Amino acid sequence: MTKTTLVTGANRGIGLATAQLLADQGHEVLGTGRTAPDAFPGTFYEVDFADAENLAAVGAEIAERHTVTGLVNNAGLSQARSIDTVTMEDMDAHYQVNLRALVQLTQMMLPGLRAAEGGGRIVNIASRVVVGRAVRTPYVATKAALVGLTRSWALDLAADNITVNCIAPGPVATKLFKGNHPDGSKELESVLASIPLRRVADPMEIAGPIAFLLSPAASYVNGQTLYVCGGGSIGRREQTQRKHRGCTISTGGTRSPVTFFGPFSRRRRRFSAADDEARRRRLDLVVHGLEPLAVIVAVAGVAPHGI
Repeated sequence: MTKTTLVTGANRGIGLATAQLLADQGHEVLGTGRTAPDAFPGTFYEVDFADAENLAAVGAEIAERHTVTGLVNNAGLSQARSIDTVTMEDMDAHYQVNLRALVQLTQMMLPGLRAAEGGGRIVNIASRVVVGRAVRTPYVATKAALVGLTRSWALDLAADNITVNCIAPGPVATKLFKGNHPDGSKELESVLASIPLRRVADPMEIAGPIAFLLSPAASYVNGQTLYVCGGGSIGRREQTQRKHRGCTISTGGTRSPVTFFGPFSRRRRRFSAADDEARRRRLDLVVHGLEPLAVIVAVAGVAPHGI
């Protein structure tokens, strides 16, 4: 049975890359967007997600003409707004496109998804910003809601053998991103500083994980959110060094191990791993899972005793 997969927001960026990859893998690909791209590897439907009546008409046409077995909810609206500048009109606009339209279209595709041989697949596209990003009030609100919806729908639809998962991408090298972050700009450097891999993604690097979640290989993956962000959701990698009571504290990021090097490190060879913990008191410590301040307090408490 040929898989028929609908990708929203498929006229550029992640959506278009996903459509191209799925077509290469043998899917019958359907796409939606406000305007059709110059070339598309399947059937494209022009629709405005901000217009509920327009979406209802186009969605009904898609459901009548195709049995959709996979759905990628990728279309979205993103505007830079802080809590000081956001308006209720901004909030409503993001809700209409990022949530209401997504729920509306998913409901219309459910008959095909339920009838899919081997189970239907839904992949929602959220964003790394759900872990926190300044000046993104309406976007963060709707994308965080999408992560919650993914988990809820996974429970609702499991009995129908439909899996629901979510991809949360980091910055992607789309035409829009490049225009707002030119090479060598402070804007680009700021973004790269937040990503341990020190680069933005190619759209195909997001399309790959989406294709995996649509595949039989992911049939037991359900209700999960996968961050495809170059490590940007886990913290920065830059090295810093600070002095504290004669010790140098080296940290590799917000969640990296912390290593202490002090004037007593030469004594480390006197003790083996089998010695009693209270006797060792090594100043060359690797402390996992503690923030630097907590480690300093811990060391300050033991330093006067035996070292």
